[in-house]
Amino acid sequence: MTLAQLNKIKSSILSIDNMEDLNSLIETFNFQQKQIQKNAKAKFKVGQKVKFTDRSGSLVYGKISKINQKTIALRDDVNNINWKVSPSMLSIA
Repeated sequence: MTLAQLNKIKSSILSIDNMEDLNSLIETFNFQQKQIQKNAKAKFKVGQKVKFTDRSGSLVYGKISKINQKTIALRDDVNNINWKVSPSMLSIA
């Protein structure tokens, strides 16, 4: 999606003037967010090596130990720390 397209969508959202339309938009947004998470989760398997960037900006490498409904559990290769990470934040190492 281009920046121009995103700005047009934002402008349209700001023009909504009733709760019924706004609630419909929120439902659509939540549905799409769940679909993106579901598709991201499907890319991973237990035992697979993955990486992600933590809140401090450090790159963390680990191995998937469990795939939960909303998160993926993994163990850090270096510090043996357990993490629960959103699938959309992970990539294959």
